[in-house]
Amino acid sequence: MGSTGGCERMIGMLRRRLMSGGGAFEFTYTGQFTDKIEGSKRVIKFTSSGTLNVSGSVVAVLYLLAGGGGAQYDTGYENVMSGGGGGNLTVNDFMLSDGTYNLVIGKGGGGCAGQYVNSKCSGDGGDTTGFGYTCTGGTGGGENLYTPYGGTGGKPNGGNGSTPGKGVLRAVAGGKPNGGSISNPIQANSGGDGYITLTIPL
Repeated sequence: MGSTGGCERMIGMLRRRLMSGGGAFEFTYTGQFTDKIEGSKRVIKFTSSGTLNVSGSVVAVLYLLAGGGGAQYDTGYENVMSGGGGGNLTVNDFMLSDGTYNLVIGKGGGGCAGQYVNSKCSGDGGDTTGFGYTCTGGTGGGENLYTPYGGTGGKPNGGNGSTPGKGVLRAVAGGKPNGGSISNPIQANSGGDGYITLTIPL
């Protein structure tokens, strides 16, 4: 049954009960998630794909985030390019009711480094899908004819990655919110994983 606070990390079939608006909201989830109290809110965060079974209903703020694209570092031409951020969406006053929901959580694309790459070796972020909504993953940074380019942000609202230009080595931020960055000392980082949250007022 429902925990009274703190954070719990769960894998497999697990049951939680929330009391909200005078009614019971109960669910099981086959994937990985966290469930914690943050002040006057309860936040359930789904961090891997799975099947959600819901009994009862609850009004929540729904947030979806896709995986960010990875960054790339060409050690030969000394080009660096960051990844695009994952698409993300907030739905206020979302009514979650009885039913079965398949959630797909996009993973971040891998960062990569190579010599005289002249192409794209970084990975793209995966799409996140749930409750009738889809956010697309950001793409990884790369090169075309030795010209560097940042990754493209996912839809909606994902920020584009960037590059300081040919032969310029410096840290570069990834596209918001979770695109892979170029850190200092120079390293091409992977994009952040996606997730879905339900934020429920207590």
